[in-house]
Amino acid sequence: MAKATKQLVVCLDSSGYEVSLERRKIYVALPDAPAEELPPSLAKTSWTSTTRTITDTAMQMHNPPHPGEILRELCLGPLELSVTDAAKALGVSRKTLSAVLNGRAGISPEMAVRLSIAFDTSAESWLNQQVQYDLWVAEKRRKSLKVVRLAA
Repeated sequence: MAKATKQLVVCLDSSGYEVSLERRKIYVALPDAPAEELPPSLAKTSWTSTTRTITDTAMQMHNPPHPGEILRELCLGPLELSVTDAAKALGVSRKTLSAVLNGRAGISPEMAVRLSIAFDTSAESWLNQQVQYDLWVAEKRRKSLKVVRLAA
């Protein structure tokens, strides 16, 4: 299996606290504050304090989360944004955003740009997450594909 760069989305809540998702667990990096000093918006969750990792080199992820899950948990949740409010801010319909959040639609290049503007992230990170998820789904179907090998 080829090595890939794993990119984690990091979003800030209104208090400036960073949250990131790794292996379907949410971590919080607090700016110069002990774990006990979580703001009320974060204290009611099951997040734990750790140091942050933005990128690292890893094998291709096993069962990566859909980018919509990351968007919901790391960007909308900490800001306590409703789907309606987030859709308005992104300039898309509620139906479109809901489809992404619920894994029924993927992140398009245009949506990636919108998310990068709204959450101060890179469009590439959103698209890379989508590609990782799509590839994982496709690899699960590998044995059922009817393909003839053409290369020697």
